[in-house]
Amino acid sequence: MKKILLVDDEKNFHYSFKRVFKDLDILSCYSPEEAEKILNKNKEDISIIILDIKMPGKSGLQFLEEIRKNKIDVPIIIITAHGDLETAVEAIKKGATEYLLKPFDFEELKNVIYSKIDSQKTENINKNDAIEKHIIIGKSAKIQEVYKKIAKIAEKDITVLITGESGVGKERVARAIHYYSRRKNMPFVAVNCGAIPENLLESELFGYTKGAFTGAYSDKKGKFLLANNGTLFLDEVGELPQHLQVKVLRAIQESEITPVGSEKTIKIDVRIIAATNKDLKEEIKKGNFREDLYYRLNVFPINIPPLRERKEDIKDIITFIIKRLNIEKNINVKGISDKALNKLLSYDFPGNIRELENIISHAAIISYDGYIDEDSIEINQEIEKSYQNIDKIIEQIFEIIFEKGLKIDQFLEKEVLKFLLKKMDNNQSKIAEYLEINRNTLRTKLKKHDLI
Repeated sequence: MKKILLVDDEKNFHYSFKRVFKDLDILSCYSPEEAEKILNKNKEDISIIILDIKMPGKSGLQFLEEIRKNKIDVPIIIITAHGDLETAVEAIKKGATEYLLKPFDFEELKNVIYSKIDSQKTENINKNDAIEKHIIIGKSAKIQEVYKKIAKIAEKDITVLITGESGVGKERVARAIHYYSRRKNMPFVAVNCGAIPENLLESELFGYTKGAFTGAYSDKKGKFLLANNGTLFLDEVGELPQHLQVKVLRAIQESEITPVGSEKTIKIDVRIIAATNKDLKEEIKKGNFREDLYYRLNVFPINIPPLRERKEDIKDIITFIIKRLNIEKNINVKGISDKALNKLLSYDFPGNIRELENIISHAAIISYDGYIDEDSIEINQEIEKSYQNIDKIIEQIFEIIFEKGLKIDQFLEKEVLKFLLKKMDNNQSKIAEYLEINRNTLRTKLKKHDLI
C-alpha cells in the first residue's frame, strides 16, 4: 500500500492522526523542508499529502505551490486552524484538493481520505482498462485485414467509418486507431448516439451555455469540446436525428461548433471515428440519413467480420477474457476444457464477441475446479437452432409460395399487413409509422389485399 505524507508542526496532531488511521501507512514530517527531502527520495510511494498551512519557516501554501510546480500529481489536503475565504481560495488555486479547518471531526477527515484512496484505486483500474481497451485478439485472415487497415490509417488523421454487426468490437477498433495515432496522449471520447434521448443529444454533443434552457445553471462542455485535440467516437451514428446530422456535418466540415444557447462558434481540432451496425446506404434511400454526411464519414471504411466468420480466433479471445476476469473479478480460472471449447466452436454467436464475453463470465463464476467445463457453458440451444436453420426455413416458405403460383412479394406484403393489423389492434397510424409510409399509402395497400 502507498504511503500518506502528513506535514504538520503539532506532535499531538500526529499522535491523534495515527491512532485514528491505524490501517494506513503514515510518514510523519514536522516541516515542509523535512517533507521535501522525503518527496525527493520517495515521491512514487506517496498517494496523499496532508499539509498544514501555518508552520515555522516555509508556509504550507509555499510548499503546496512547489509540489505542483514539480509535477507531483497526488491529492493534497490542506488543514489549518487559521482559515478564511481568501486563504481557502488561494489554496485551491495553488492546487489543493481539499481544505479543512481545525478543529474538525475526524469522521469528516476519514471520509475525505478514504474517498481519495478509493478514487485512486478506480483510476488505476481505469488506466489498466485504457491499455486493454485497444487490444484486438485474433490471428485469422479476416481480422488480419482489419489490423492492416488500422496500421494504414492510424497516423493519417482522417475520418473513419467502422461497420459491423452489434457486438463485434467496433469501439475496440476505434480505440486502437486512436492509440496508434499522433493523438494517443489526448482524450478519446466515446458517445453512443442511440443511447441518449434525442432531446438531450444536441447538448451532449455540442454543450450549452448558462441559461440556454431550464436547468442550465452553468456552461457545460459537449463531447466535441471534451475531445478537442483528441478523438471523438460516434457510436451508432446511424441513430443520429436528421436535425443533428446537419450540425455534425458542419462540425466536421468547418472544424467548429456552436453550443446550445450561444451565437459564438468555437474552433475545434477533433478526429472523428464513427461506427454503425446499419446499412447507411439503405438509410439514405429511406431518407433517414444524409448522403453528404455519409461521404464525410466514409472517407476510410473498415468492416469488422462477425465472430462466426473467424471461429479460429475464439480460443485466443477466451484466453484473453479469462485473463481479464482473473484480474478484475479476483477469481482464479486456469483455462477451458476441450469439450467446453468444442461446444462454443459449434455455436454461431449472433451476439458476437459481446455474447462470448457474457457466456465466459458466467461460466467462470460457476466453474468448480478452476477450469471452465462443458456444463458451465450455457447457450440457449433453441435460439441457436432457429438461428442456424433460418435460411433453410425461409427457402422452404418461398418454395411453397412459388409452387402455388403466387407472387412472393405480394404474398409477403399481405401476410405482413395481416400480422401488423393483429399485433397493433388495427391501429393504422401505428402501422404506417412502423412501415415508414404515409397513412394513405397504407390504406391503398390494405384495400388491394381486401384487408379493409
